[in-house]
Amino acid sequence: MPRGQSRVLVAGEILYDVYEVPGELLAILSAATLAVVTVAVIATRRSRLKRRKLRAFDPCHRCGFDLRATTGACPECGAPRPVPPVAKPRDAKDNLFDDFEDEPWHAS
Repeated sequence: MPRGQSRVLVAGEILYDVYEVPGELLAILSAATLAVVTVAVIATRRSRLKRRKLRAFDPCHRCGFDLRATTGACPECGAPRPVPPVAKPRDAKDNLFDDFEDEPWHAS
């Protein structure tokens, strides 16, 4: 009989085979699974944060100056700030899986 395998006998009949798994193997597989999940969560969080920061960046269309902290015209070149487009109303189907990425107050 191979190593790690034993047979369970009931009333003289072989009912089923039992296989033993070393504890070290279970520990290694558990650690590897935990590492993969952790890396996936960190990568997802970083990509969402990067998208949020890029979406918040508001450069001047003429000189590229960051206009997030200013109101009105660009303080570097004096170019007027472009008028933001009017947002269209969202459908109910769009709100079904909304994860609050558009709201700056939501910390995720």
